[in-house]
Amino acid sequence: MNIPVKYRVWIKSIKKILPVVGFCFNDPTGDVEVEYPNKGQYRCWNSQKGECVVMQYIGLKDAIDKGNEIYTRDILKFKSAYPHAKCKCGKTYESWSQNDFYCSVCGEELHFDEDIIGEVIYVVKDKTDNACNRRCQFCVRTADELYSFDYVSFINKITILGNTFENPELTKIK
Repeated sequence: MNIPVKYRVWIKSIKKILPVVGFCFNDPTGDVEVEYPNKGQYRCWNSQKGECVVMQYIGLKDAIDKGNEIYTRDILKFKSAYPHAKCKCGKTYESWSQNDFYCSVCGEELHFDEDIIGEVIYVVKDKTDNACNRRCQFCVRTADELYSFDYVSFINKITILGNTFENPELTKIK
């Protein structure tokens, strides 16, 4: 899967998220260039000095809502099969894998126990993630767990609630 390389940036001084139009790699200061305040006008902020926070597109869109792109630092709500998934036929799954969306007994879609709310913290590309010890493409951190996902898992089950900057109340993950 080829994922477009996209970034956006939270500018602390103006409290806005803006798309990144360029990075100043020749400059050791780590400047990030964005189009602001008008189209065709550009300004740089320095990420290494804490003026802004860069967020990376993870290659997925919020399929439940409006097809919004998901970036690191977004707060997601998703259904989880942890600790159990249940089927209408009564079978309960104590463990879960990405292939367990349908019951092995009757073929019905599994019913996930609870909504999980967490923050997208990073993207891992085609390698085993040391924190999760699983092959994953991105991870979501909650107060209690670190969930790892590949790009097909939960694709129709994710909702973007906001992000850690514009919705700080969502970062108080329960």
